[in-house]
Amino acid sequence: MTPTLPAPTFPEGADGWININEASDGTQLNIAYNDLASNDQLSVTWQVADEQGIQITSINIPYIVTADNVAEGYCLVDIPAEAIPGVQRGSAQAWYVMTPANGDDVQSSAVGKVGVDTVA
Repeated sequence: MTPTLPAPTFPEGADGWININEASDGTQLNIAYNDLASNDQLSVTWQVADEQGIQITSINIPYIVTADNVAEGYCLVDIPAEAIPGVQRGSAQAWYVMTPANGDDVQSSAVGKVGVDTVA
């Protein structure tokens, strides 16, 4: 599926990295796209790879857009701490598939990427 939506961003990874302190209680993805609507269904994929690029974690998180999300213009999707393994100079990537509440075509996002270094 060709991406038609913007990639999620990483609020705690604004400097390009999610570190051990930021990951200790999980992290969040910020998802914002035009025409965000209540009851849009998101299927969010989060993957972490080690420093050699070998995938070590992959989870899917379902999320339903709320009226509050629409009012704010974005969704914050929680990534649990257990989905952020101890890795030094690794990376994470995330994307989402959106099923619109109005029945329009399913759309997918570009892939967002961030460094992960959770070893002290």
